[in-house]
Amino acid sequence: MLKTRKTDRRGFSMIEVLVASTILTVIVMMLGMLFQSTGLAWRTGVQRADTFMQVRGFFGAIQRDLSAAIDARDLPPALTGGRSQQFSSSTLKFFTLSGKGFDDSGNPYRALTYITYDTGGNRTEDKLKAGGGWDTVKYNVMTSADRQLNPNRPTAP
Repeated sequence: MLKTRKTDRRGFSMIEVLVASTILTVIVMMLGMLFQSTGLAWRTGVQRADTFMQVRGFFGAIQRDLSAAIDARDLPPALTGGRSQQFSSSTLKFFTLSGKGFDDSGNPYRALTYITYDTGGNRTEDKLKAGGGWDTVKYNVMTSADRQLNPNRPTAP
């Protein structure tokens, strides 16, 4: 009679441990790549949203100012200071009567305002003072820092 010996298996073999750790490593690496691509997509989306917000603010400012534009062809050159309206692919220059000004006594009046926009988002506002001369305010509509610092900034509708 042959005696067979019973073997007690009380754990995993070395091969089983290596296979399990390899599978676990592959799963962790796949999750890491997934999170990395998700983070990149998130950052890209935030940048796009910020860009769209800046462009929308820029066109909103132009829309607001152009809605108050006047035809300045009949204004006397002495009043306009030699400035003229210009609508080209790189700049917009026009007059409005929307700005409020104050004379030396503090009385309000509707000021003639000359507004210039360029393709970089820069906005220049020259406001005719009651006693003559021009007050100039320049800032960039596209940058949020300039929008926050300037209380007279145009806002998107």
